[in-house]
Amino acid sequence: MTRTRPGIRAAPLALATALAIVFAVACGGDGGEAPATGPPPAATGAAQGAAATEPPDVDYTVWAGAVCAAAETFAQTLNSSDDGIDPSRLRFEQRKVRALRLGALEYDAARALADALDIESPGEASAAYTAALATLARVSAEATQAQLLEVQAATSNTQIDASNVRFTLAVAATEEEVSATALALPTQALTALGAVTACGRVQG
Repeated sequence: MTRTRPGIRAAPLALATALAIVFAVACGGDGGEAPATGPPPAATGAAQGAAATEPPDVDYTVWAGAVCAAAETFAQTLNSSDDGIDPSRLRFEQRKVRALRLGALEYDAARALADALDIESPGEASAAYTAALATLARVSAEATQAQLLEVQAATSNTQIDASNVRFTLAVAATEEEVSATALALPTQALTALGAVTACGRVQG
């Protein structure tokens, strides 16, 4: 799902990476099974504690379906906007116009993802992951909006590239939180995500 997106590109990459972390684990990559034990050592602190207290008999089916559906819609929106153009072959003005067009689509997609993730979560760990992912979507939308203004005012490719760097810095902390909460999801939640067809499509 992750891929290079010229001009305004950090928003979809950050969100795609956050989604891929949990879906790659849940879907097992090339057909592997979800981990049979608790969170990996990388999941520490509050995130690990949430997973440790998750009730063993929680049904994650509805939650997993909603999360995967939201992620698939987000992925499809980005895929539909991908024109396969190499920005290095474009003149500056062409790249700028294209970046503004893609950025507007990516802003809308991030906002829609945040809204779609306003769902009920069956347990503490799943709620923490959903909340972190929704926060990343909102932060990404806000940073993309700021980046659109920067690109609009840009007079060189260097300035567009610099706006990508600023975006990455703006979402870095939130993206780390998504990674931590994803790694802290209990086996039942990962199994439920892996059972959703949309999960496989997003991960792939």
